[in-house]
Amino acid sequence: MAPLNVANIGAGPAGCLLARLLHINGIQFTVFEAEASPDSRRIQGGTLDLHAKTGIAALKAAGLYDEFTKLARFDGSSLTICDKRNQPYFRLPALFTNNPEIDRVQLRSLLLQSIPSDRNRGKVQGGFSLVVGADGAWSVVRSGLRDPLPEYSGISGFDMSMPNAQEKALPTYDLLQRGNLFAFSDGKSIIAQQMGDGSIHVSAWGRKNIEWANETRAQLPSLRDTTSEYADWAPELVDMINQTERHIRASSFYMLP
Repeated sequence: MAPLNVANIGAGPAGCLLARLLHINGIQFTVFEAEASPDSRRIQGGTLDLHAKTGIAALKAAGLYDEFTKLARFDGSSLTICDKRNQPYFRLPALFTNNPEIDRVQLRSLLLQSIPSDRNRGKVQGGFSLVVGADGAWSVVRSGLRDPLPEYSGISGFDMSMPNAQEKALPTYDLLQRGNLFAFSDGKSIIAQQMGDGSIHVSAWGRKNIEWANETRAQLPSLRDTTSEYADWAPELVDMINQTERHIRASSFYMLP
């Protein structure tokens, strides 16, 4: 019987972790990824919290837990869920959590560095006994299959960044307590997450029709575009948007039917 040879489609956290497990178990594999590097996209979303029975257990099985602890923020998992007036529904201090946070780019880089670089390619080739799909809904490989195309979820919004938050936006920094704040009301949200580099990732999402989603993604949105629907929200929540700098990314959530 020929040895197992795995084609791993996608070099996100799941795809890279699978590649690491294959590598340490001596199984031949090749990773296929469209992006040139882990930080190809300027804004990649907020942080990830890893849980003991899932993500943490997988990192331990991959022999990467010690390296993970050097990057993870064990004091960054506090969580506040509130309404548009900043009245809390729920608060969970970091003291009572055991789900450390890590930036997506840091986790992906850690996993990529743990596998041989010659196993990470973008060229089409054959001869595999198993193909594993760890790719996104819009991947080139998935679009070549007969599966239905992704459907728009009805949710769109903006992603932004507030650099050096402790120095430039201390009230917001203190409000987050180095963790996460999720504000929900009227079918909209403002979400803020502390990042490992001292910045705060801010998102403003809500229910939008597909025409809005397509038109907005084709433009370069401004801060006014992001705050126009939050006039009656608490000033400290709207300030999270107004204090952001650099690039604003408009995105939409799609799902496979």
